[in-house]
Amino acid sequence: MHNTRSGLACAVQRDTLICLHGSASSPRQWQRLEERLTPRFRVVAPGLIGYTDGPPWSQQQAVTLDQEAAWAERWLDGAGAPVHLVGHSYGAVVALKVAQRRPERVRSLLLYEPVVLHLLTGDLLAQVAALRAAVERLCQAGDPAAAACVFIDYWSGAGTWARMSPLQQGAVIQRMHKVAAEFHAVCADAMDPARLEQLPMPILLLSGTLTPAPAAAATRVLQSFMPNASWIEMPGLGHLGPITHPAAVNSLIALFLDPTRAPSARHQAEAARVA
Repeated sequence: MHNTRSGLACAVQRDTLICLHGSASSPRQWQRLEERLTPRFRVVAPGLIGYTDGPPWSQQQAVTLDQEAAWAERWLDGAGAPVHLVGHSYGAVVALKVAQRRPERVRSLLLYEPVVLHLLTGDLLAQVAALRAAVERLCQAGDPAAAACVFIDYWSGAGTWARMSPLQQGAVIQRMHKVAAEFHAVCADAMDPARLEQLPMPILLLSGTLTPAPAAAATRVLQSFMPNASWIEMPGLGHLGPITHPAAVNSLIALFLDPTRAPSARHQAEAARVA
C-alpha cells in the first residue's frame, strides 16, 4: 500500500488522505480504505514511531504525542493539495494533535474512538488506569505476552487473545512495550479543551455500540468540546471496528469525504446515518 517510501514522492495533485493506525496495529489496517479511495485521493498510511515504516524506537525511550505528530506532519508538508486526516484509537489522538498543531493544513478530520483518556473521570478513568498499570507492570516484568493478552481482551472482549493465530499474537507481543509508552504519551498530554473548540475543519467522530465504556465516553466528551464535530455510533461494532468491520467504517469515511454532499460535517454525518 502507499507507505512512507512512496508517499513523499507522489506528484499527483489530488487531496491527500493521511491514515494513522491504532496501538499494536499497523499501516496495513487501512489497505481496504486505500483501495476504495485511491481514485479520488492520494492515500498515505505511515507507521507511527516504532512500527512498520515508522522511525525506530527503543524500550528505554519515552514518546510524546508531539513527536508522533511531527512524524506524521512530514506527509502533511509534502502534500501540495489539501489534507484530510483519518485516525483510529491512539492514531486518532495523534491525528487530533496534528490538527491542533497545523489547523490551516487540515481540511477535515475523521476519528474512530480517539482514546483521549485525560477527559475521563471517576470509575471510567480508574478502569483505564488499571489497564495501563497492568500493561506496564507485565512489560517491566519481562512478560509482554501476558501484557498483550490483557490489552487485547480488554479492548476486544474476553477470549479474543486465545482465538488469535500465533502469527497475530507474535506481532502484538513485539509492540507491547511501545503500547505501554503510548499510554504514557496520551495521559501526559492534556489537550486544552479551549483549543479543541477552535478547530475550524469539519470533524466526524465514529464509535461502536459494543466498545468498552471508557472509549465511548471519551468520544462523547470530545464531541462536546468541538462545535464542528458530528458523532455516529455504529451498531454492533467494537473498539477495533476499522479492523473487524472495514467495509462499514470505510463507507462512512467515503461518504463524509464526498465533495458532492453538503459541506457541513453534521449534514454529511446525518446522511451517512440514514445510509
